[in-house]
Amino acid sequence: MFEQTLVGFYRTHSVAEEVRTRLEAEGVIPSDISIGTEAGELAQHETADTAKPASGFWAWLFGTGVSDEQRERYTRHLRDGSIAVSVVTRSDAERDRAIDVMEQFEPIDIEGDDGRSVALDTPPPSAERDQVIPLAKEELEIGKRQVERRHRVRTHVVERPVEAQVHLRDERVIVERRPASATTAASLESGFKEGDVEVIERHEEPVVAKTTRADEEVVVRTEKRDRVAAVRETLRETKVDVEQPRDASGSVLKDQGVETDATEVVGTPPKP
Repeated sequence: MFEQTLVGFYRTHSVAEEVRTRLEAEGVIPSDISIGTEAGELAQHETADTAKPASGFWAWLFGTGVSDEQRERYTRHLRDGSIAVSVVTRSDAERDRAIDVMEQFEPIDIEGDDGRSVALDTPPPSAERDQVIPLAKEELEIGKRQVERRHRVRTHVVERPVEAQVHLRDERVIVERRPASATTAASLESGFKEGDVEVIERHEEPVVAKTTRADEEVVVRTEKRDRVAAVRETLRETKVDVEQPRDASGSVLKDQGVETDATEVVGTPPKP
């Protein structure tokens, strides 16, 4: 029958108790779940069994079959203040359910009874799906549109007074008496005739007439010309800044499995 012991390490005893409660709710037999103590009880087991430190403690907690390497690693975890939770699983399905429960409480580590980390058997989420970071870049597009400006030319009539000099001729009828001449005395025989004498008197007066002539003309037209306009705008672009891991001295660590395209890193000019 399949049987495997899982060992999980947690930072506090209360979290370890929550893991036990959740495992029991998932159907794990309570007797298959054990919680390790803190460093104080571990020291008691080390004193009681000096040949192999904590061998009795680990046999009590996890059963037989704990290697020296596992025992030393488990002991180091407990000395750091961690709490150990072990669970015996009796099928693949129960093992997977137990791992899911134990991972929900942020364990420091989860190992199988073969000493391998459970993370080696389950691929990390990053291997299942790539994280895609879109890099947005704005490009400038310039178009043209027509705008209208209306210029109105209006004509209207104005009046202005003018004055001109013109020479006129007037006639006047003058009636006067004077001594009779010899010729008038010879024609007295007809002096008793009645009749009318009509004398025409002529006068000149100004006559005003107006003529129209074109002094000048106004021409309205449109004229086309080409010009160059400078357009200034600000474009946005998303850049990637990759922060490389560094060691304690501040030097960049090499061969970390991170490959970057130099053209996409901030501060590096793009390829022409």
